[in-house]
Amino acid sequence: MPIQGVKQGCPLSPLLFSPYVNDIDLIAEGVEGAITGSSTVRVTHMLYADDLCLTANRPDQLQTMLNRLDGYARLPSILLSLKLSIITLMAATSPLSV
Repeated sequence: MPIQGVKQGCPLSPLLFSPYVNDIDLIAEGVEGAITGSSTVRVTHMLYADDLCLTANRPDQLQTMLNRLDGYARLPSILLSLKLSIITLMAATSPLSV
């Protein structure tokens, strides 16, 4: 298990990270996603560099993606930092378990 990764700002970082997030779309398969300004477009997740944002209007849909992300992160050499992770519920009516 690696103890440290590449240095902050290293130009190789995006290239080394890319193969790991290439199939991240699988965690959102079958999930409705959050409503956008268009009734036909829904967003399940957004990626920027090594940041991932999961979006859904229903807590159960978000929980499904969180559960799948947990399984995805158990693959070799993938580490999620819970200290740097945040879950924000907006207009939710039922709790999520993490």
